[in-house]
Amino acid sequence: MSSVKIAAFSSNTIKKLRELLPPICSIYNPVDVVGDADAKRYNTALTIVAEDEGVDGILVILTPQEMTDPIGTAKAVIDTSRKYGKTLITSFMGKETVKGGVDFLEKNAIPNLFFPEKSVRCFEIMACRKKETGRIKEEDVSESKIIKETTKEILNNYLKKRIFAMGYEDSKNILLSYGFALPKNAFARNSEEAIACAEEIGYPIVMKVVSPEILHKTDVGGVAVKLRDKEEVKNAFEEIISNVKKYMTNAFIKGVSIQEMVTDGKEVIIGFTRDMSFGPMLMFGLGGIYVEVLKDVSFRLCPVNKFEANTMVSEIKSYPLLKGVRGEIGSDLKSLEDAIIRFSHLSVDFPEILEGEINPLIVRPEGKGVVAIDSRFRLKEDV
Repeated sequence: MSSVKIAAFSSNTIKKLRELLPPICSIYNPVDVVGDADAKRYNTALTIVAEDEGVDGILVILTPQEMTDPIGTAKAVIDTSRKYGKTLITSFMGKETVKGGVDFLEKNAIPNLFFPEKSVRCFEIMACRKKETGRIKEEDVSESKIIKETTKEILNNYLKKRIFAMGYEDSKNILLSYGFALPKNAFARNSEEAIACAEEIGYPIVMKVVSPEILHKTDVGGVAVKLRDKEEVKNAFEEIISNVKKYMTNAFIKGVSIQEMVTDGKEVIIGFTRDMSFGPMLMFGLGGIYVEVLKDVSFRLCPVNKFEANTMVSEIKSYPLLKGVRGEIGSDLKSLEDAIIRFSHLSVDFPEILEGEINPLIVRPEGKGVVAIDSRFRLKEDV
């Protein structure tokens, strides 16, 4: 446990604990408020310990007795966290007996683990993260390529209408506002429009169903690739609509997207979801249709910096494929790391977004950048 050290209390802290806690209590680290402690005694001990400048974080362990007040104790933990800004992790043991307190903690972003050993391990991981992020000093991702107002306007519109699954066009516009490159694309409502769009974009093209109810288009036969002429486009449109209606009878189909087919790169995935206690968690890995099968992914808490983005990429098993094998030109890892950083900042900038994903993100050869092919976002329903 080299990353986490047991704090030595100051003489003033020990003096206050001796004066304000019952004589039976242990006033040295770890403090023992003993089994008959009520919420007030927990609050007293927490306040004194949190005021000690030598204490960076506090682990609060509660084992329920007959007089235990889990909710009151949880409130004391939350109040201490807010007042002193120090890291607090709890281990309220007892499952159903302490459920009310645990629920209250989680609603207020205080993590609870049912076993103290895991709580200590959590502190160690957090300490390691702080050490990693402190290795390099750097400014945030360049604000010149980010237009937050665009994303804010899109999100406000969805939340006002109580719509939580974001459509294709708006997902695309959010990525554009965060500096992502997209393939040439257009929207078509029928086969004639699809042909016209394909002719304008240029072959080969990719066609995908557009529906707010369909998250995984491939699963319902909603994707056609390598379309090279009018006849293939016409047939693909009809086949996609037929497939979707067969698999999802009541799905609302807006039409299809026509995209330039980007062929000179590797497919990866970037995604984030929001943990109730720790906030947004970023995922990176091999993308496309294989991500759920191979599960070759890495995770970090958001936001990430250049060092973390670099290690996220290099620690997956497929990293040699991105670096280039047997004389193959390597992928544009610098642009990939920049994309990872941007997406992590998006998750932090807008807590209204519950989860987001770019899959696939095409990483082109070195110096040619990355292209976001498909994306989806889901918003919180309790905003």
